[in-house]
Amino acid sequence: MLKAYKYRIYPNKEQKYRLQKHMAAAVSFITRLWHTAGKVMGMKRNSSAKQIVIITAAGNERKGTDG
Repeated sequence: MLKAYKYRIYPNKEQKYRLQKHMAAAVSFITRLWHTAGKVMGMKRNSSAKQIVIITAAGNERKGTDG
């Protein structure tokens, strides 16, 4: 069974500033990581699709010359 706890904090001005700074850095890191992963996965999808088209085209040419 999972349990959850909620905590309420009351930071002072310096602590608020540091929390905002850390949260902004974490959000930008996750955003960059997400975009980078999307680009890499997109490149993999596109390159595999190109390979399939090339193989299919090569397969059609061979059938045309043999038959």
